[in-house]
Amino acid sequence: MERLYEETGDEYVRPNRISHASVINALSKQGDFVSAQKAQDILEKMEERGQHSDDDDSVRPDIVCYTSVIDAWARSNSEDAGVYAEELFRRVDTLFKETGDERLKPNSRTYCSVINALGRSRAQGSAERAEQFLRQMERKYDQYHEELIKPTTILYNALIDAYARSPLVDKAERAHALLVQMREQSDIEGREYLRPDVITYNSVLNACANVFGDDEAKARAYRIALRSFRELHKQFSSQENTATKTRAQKRNGNLGPTSVSYALILKALRKLVEPGDERDDMIRRIFQLCIARGLVNHGVLEQVKSAFSDRRGEEFSELLSKCDGDVITFESADSIDVRNLPSEWTRNAGR
Repeated sequence: MERLYEETGDEYVRPNRISHASVINALSKQGDFVSAQKAQDILEKMEERGQHSDDDDSVRPDIVCYTSVIDAWARSNSEDAGVYAEELFRRVDTLFKETGDERLKPNSRTYCSVINALGRSRAQGSAERAEQFLRQMERKYDQYHEELIKPTTILYNALIDAYARSPLVDKAERAHALLVQMREQSDIEGREYLRPDVITYNSVLNACANVFGDDEAKARAYRIALRSFRELHKQFSSQENTATKTRAQKRNGNLGPTSVSYALILKALRKLVEPGDERDDMIRRIFQLCIARGLVNHGVLEQVKSAFSDRRGEEFSELLSKCDGDVITFESADSIDVRNLPSEWTRNAGR
């Protein structure tokens, strides 16, 4: 398009903010470093052209463009993603403060993209920086009460995910503390926009399942994982048995475990608890709950198989039989596939 405009001078094919934003958005979805760098290059060309265009600002980037480039870095799998994201945020925030141009004003999506970029970079201190960004946004919202910068469940989920990906030994405690804060603010203060959802609980479970450290750290993470899973399961059960739902329940649907929830609690059990009868019994009981909900999928089955990887085929078959009451026979654990399981076990696995 740029080449065609240069060759013809036709205003109808002149690239503008919208056309550039479309290209940047497409690049942001590619999920690699090269695409993120291309998106940033386009943004910088827009900035340069905008500065030299006194009579026409149609090419100047707006907050949508900046946010899309930040999102491109968040998806780039680069260790420096957080650095690039923070630099871009500071740049556009400074421009907004200097010019007062509302088109450059950072919004909740901008903050969320920065938090995602920091969390996914896994660099030392990134999760803590992500929390600083969220707290900064909360302070602004409490001061100005602007809908554009309202903190939401989505932003808290992004921060919990950042902690789950971090190398911090106390990641489980930090993730759970955020869940508790969300619950208190929604239940006590009436901030429905911060009510935890199943992604919140799954992110806490993921943080627990990926804890590394001594036995004490693993024990703490295990307790948090069980507490979070039981709370999630309890809320699902109470909603099933309640004729009338709260407004939050009607809006969010049934807040209950998904196949991902079961896979994560099983992973936490497998990694945090020493092998033995107690662990076997817990895995069996949770797998039974999963079967009852019809939520067994490949991820769930792989966690169970990993937990019993040292068992012979007949022993694994016995485990599955104990879970369902039917006799199911497999030659080996490796031969067990989700497609071979009773359809009732997997009937809701698409959730």
